[in-house]
Amino acid sequence: MDRSSFGGRVALITGASGGIGQAVARRRASGGAALGLGCGAHGQAAEMLAAEITSAAGGTAITVGADLRRPEDVLVSNAGLSHVQPCSALNSAWHWEIFVMYGLGIRRSAMDADGTLTRPGLVDRGH
Repeated sequence: MDRSSFGGRVALITGASGGIGQAVARRRASGGAALGLGCGAHGQAAEMLAAEITSAAGGTAITVGADLRRPEDVLVSNAGLSHVQPCSALNSAWHWEIFVMYGLGIRRSAMDADGTLTRPGLVDRGH
């Protein structure tokens, strides 16, 4: 997949009110992603970035106030799948879909933010 094109994708970017997070947000927006801009203490800067993105070529961005240093503000990876069908209908494609959602989805929740949610020693960066 061409990582420079994010059309049709949604990205939640923590720390988007400045620095690396702001740069990642601009890059993802320029590639066509719709953005959720996470911000803690610097909400006004994130609001300004959202306005910049939405005014530039009709981008989509909202701000989400959360301070991930506080235990009450957390990132929850809660996506799921539901299939109602007989067991005999469950094939390899179904098993792959389940693996991607539950096996890779949780990992991607942390890793797709350019590694900003990981700490050394917590995540095996090998492939």
